[in-house]
Amino acid sequence: MILTLSILFILNLSSLATFCYLLLKKKHEFDKIKKQLQRAIQELHALCHGAVGIGDRIASIEKQAQKIINQPKETVPPVLDGNHYNQARKLFELGASMDDVIRSCHLSKEEAELVAMLSNTTRSLTVS
Repeated sequence: MILTLSILFILNLSSLATFCYLLLKKKHEFDKIKKQLQRAIQELHALCHGAVGIGDRIASIEKQAQKIINQPKETVPPVLDGNHYNQARKLFELGASMDDVIRSCHLSKEEAELVAMLSNTTRSLTVS
């Protein structure tokens, strides 16, 4: 009887030791998962803060774009190509004044003066 009780005691003690070992192993796994969850939560918070910052930046850009759209339109001079200069040269050759060429060809005073000088140079070269 004592032998049977001793064997039962040893089996119970062995079962208790196994249970404690498994419990510690599960606690270790639980702690590991808990740390991973905490890291994931921190990353999620960082992503949320970043998204809020991006949202604020987009709102700011949209406001700037709306201001630009609502600004009064400035008159933009026409794109100048070679035809304007050729037309100015022909007008000078026909005897047009500087002001007439500037107005009709949409040139600056400096551009018109340059075309006039080139026109005179070309005319003097062809006359000689």
